[in-house]
Amino acid sequence: MFGRLGLLLVALPVVSALRILLPKAKGQGGGVAGPGGVHWTHAKTSVGSAKSTREVSLLAGLESNYAVSDAAADALNKEEFKVSLTWYEAEVAVLMQPWRKQKRAKAHRGSGYLFFDTDPGGFNNIRMSFEYFIDIAKRSNRTLVLPPPEGWYLVDWGPTRSHSAKYEGKDWIEGNGRSAYSDFFDIESLRSEVDVMTAQEFFDLEHKRLKIPADAEPAIQSNNQPDPNRWKLWLSHRAELARNPSLTQGSQFFSTAKGINMTWMNELCRIPRETAVGDMDLVHIPAYLWDHDQSTHRLMKNEASELRYLWCQVNETGRVPLHYRANLYNQASGPIGTLGLQNYLALHLRRNDFQFKQAPEDPTKLVEQIHQVALPQEAVYLASDEVDQTWWDRFRVALEEKGHKLWTFKDFEPDLSRRGHKQKYSGIVEMIICAGARDFHGTRMSTFTEGIQLLREGLARDHGDWEEHGYMPNRSWMKY
Repeated sequence: MFGRLGLLLVALPVVSALRILLPKAKGQGGGVAGPGGVHWTHAKTSVGSAKSTREVSLLAGLESNYAVSDAAADALNKEEFKVSLTWYEAEVAVLMQPWRKQKRAKAHRGSGYLFFDTDPGGFNNIRMSFEYFIDIAKRSNRTLVLPPPEGWYLVDWGPTRSHSAKYEGKDWIEGNGRSAYSDFFDIESLRSEVDVMTAQEFFDLEHKRLKIPADAEPAIQSNNQPDPNRWKLWLSHRAELARNPSLTQGSQFFSTAKGINMTWMNELCRIPRETAVGDMDLVHIPAYLWDHDQSTHRLMKNEASELRYLWCQVNETGRVPLHYRANLYNQASGPIGTLGLQNYLALHLRRNDFQFKQAPEDPTKLVEQIHQVALPQEAVYLASDEVDQTWWDRFRVALEEKGHKLWTFKDFEPDLSRRGHKQKYSGIVEMIICAGARDFHGTRMSTFTEGIQLLREGLARDHGDWEEHGYMPNRSWMKY
């Protein structure tokens, strides 16, 4: 299969021949030269072998050497490309978002509305639950109503040091930030699969017909996602609640002998699907049940009522594609461009979380394992929540002794900051960086690792010839 990757460089625009130019780390000839410049080597392909190597300054861009592709040129002229991108970075951003070349009509208005609460966990828990709610809306032909902006856990609030026993030592995220789904996800592309509107759009359209109280207007709500507000209270009283009242989160969820209680889980996931296909106008999937204490005028959360849907399976054959916003790919194109698309090994090591087995305290124990899966002299990009600089320093020294330069998100933060990057987007940008690697090894049971693997599998499906040229979307985990 020749594809666009097997065509001669000089005969085509960059987007058609980019992968043939992309750095292939083959010992001393294909390594990373450092930020702002890499060695580009023609890879051996079915149409022959090219041995010439040229160094190209990524910061200077490619416009002086090659014509930029129409897709990248079009992207550079759009409002979404507010950050300053080189031609090469624009090409990387285009190649990492193959769905954007598809022009599709918007889905028709649904026959009813589906509401949901944002999962009270971290970003990838939110993403996994969101995929389940999207799937229900699609299959039940309902308009999906996005929750009002809220503070998201570990995005807008929460601890950055989970291992600390003391509250003050957890280094809590400062500020009073709010996040909307449109901050992270490409809602316009989603609208080609399912009708979507914001809670405020729903309120503006239906508040008179449904007599929604003025204090429940989504625009005036201010809370973190596990907390009550008037909008959630109105939904819990007015909409059909898609949950079994006998299910509670607690001991029923886990079976000590077999892990997750699958009977309980199947019941949890079944009820919203079956409720949504009914003829009720409003269906709501709440994370908690809420009450209004008339004596204190406070909204009360029933802690025992917590139900979470991130474990619910979505039918892979009919999976609705959920994409991140273009500006996040634009941000990631800088680090990917510096390393060279598919020219590095990416890893995710979980180190700052109490839930699962952690990467070893001695980082040198991992280095030999990494050296076995990396190509000679190949750069290594490491994503980790470790906050101890001493651990990072030991890891860096041990890895470089094996001939592999270590790169982390911190190395790129100064340039990302100049481009307007915000800390709340770091996790998504880092997942995209890992998706652009030649190969990736993650941490078992990590939703962050799972998010990267889904991105890589999607790229392999959309770029059928990438795997033939060394891209490895297989699911691999570090052993510790």
